[in-house]
Amino acid sequence: FGIGISRDITGEYYSVIENINNSGAVIYAVDVPSGINVDNGKVMNICVKADYTITFGINKLGLLLYPANSFCGKIIIKNIGFLKDVIAECTLRNNTKKYLDEDIKDILPLRKADSNKGTYKKLLIIAGNDNMCGAAYLAAKAAYKLGCGLCNIFTSKSNVNTLHGLIPEAIVSFYDTASEKDDDIINKLDGIIKEHDAVIIGPGTGISDLQKKMIKKVLEYDIPKVVDADAINNISLMDKHGINFSNVIFTPHLKELSRLIDKDVKYVKENKDDAIKLFYEQYNGDNNENVILVVKDARTYISNNSECYINLTGNHGLSTGGSGDVLTGIVASLLCQGEVYYMAAVKGVYIHGTCADNYAKRSNAYSLIASDIINELEHI
Repeated sequence: FGIGISRDITGEYYSVIENINNSGAVIYAVDVPSGINVDNGKVMNICVKADYTITFGINKLGLLLYPANSFCGKIIIKNIGFLKDVIAECTLRNNTKKYLDEDIKDILPLRKADSNKGTYKKLLIIAGNDNMCGAAYLAAKAAYKLGCGLCNIFTSKSNVNTLHGLIPEAIVSFYDTASEKDDDIINKLDGIIKEHDAVIIGPGTGISDLQKKMIKKVLEYDIPKVVDADAINNISLMDKHGINFSNVIFTPHLKELSRLIDKDVKYVKENKDDAIKLFYEQYNGDNNENVILVVKDARTYISNNSECYINLTGNHGLSTGGSGDVLTGIVASLLCQGEVYYMAAVKGVYIHGTCADNYAKRSNAYSLIASDIINELEHI
């Protein structure tokens, strides 16, 4: 079966494919392993598990997505006579999904010899609930390692001493829920936001009325914002009437996105395009071009509502606590260095995955932890 398959494989055909997979032979798939839906990467009940897939003209989206990618083996693209201009025209007309495939050194922001920390901007990181400073540390360290000028962590008072010891390069501002009223904390935050060029909010903050008030205050500002983790979870519980979500990069994993659009995780995983459409219907009524959605998964989607990048870097080692906090810091650092919203998200995800791949080549993906991703930024 080729690229046109649209129904599950059963009966005699199922048995044939099962026998192929159990044969022990080296298996070559021509254009596509039989049983894979090349539009969405689904396996139609069963598919050939190939060692090599020789596909024609251009790569197919479904061959790159999971679970199908696990059955393709090594993918080889071959020309069988399609004209280059025809392929380009078809790709442009029919495919809004793109893939970044460049050397990282070619996509890093250009730096000026005549510069100072102000050149690369001030980043405010609102992160860390009581005695929960790890996410704040990882986001700040990643932002610094990729070249942000200055990081200020706004966090619970209980985290201050630990953060000073972990990352002395950062400024640490704090609030104290034991002695300060919510309104006083929000007024303090308002004054701090005005001194910064970009904001991260959400890593390790927990869910509370205070955090919801912080989110509303941050969203009042037009500066670049990366909304992650518990900020996303708080937003899913908030009355969103009258809230402006412009100039925001959202970075949810599948569960967090399911909460934002009120769908179950299975729906989001199997219908990412529809889930992205629902997100934009609910969170971008003004059709602001700087509302970006990063759907974190084995193949991360980055959308600006008109086109979508699918990231092909990364490995299972990224399935570890703190990995998302590192990504948030990387993306925000790119914003601070002048990258436009969409490409800050695209390049950030690509860099994050490449760091994981480089680490796995030298060591192994099993041992990868979040701080290893940050350390890899030294070698890109």
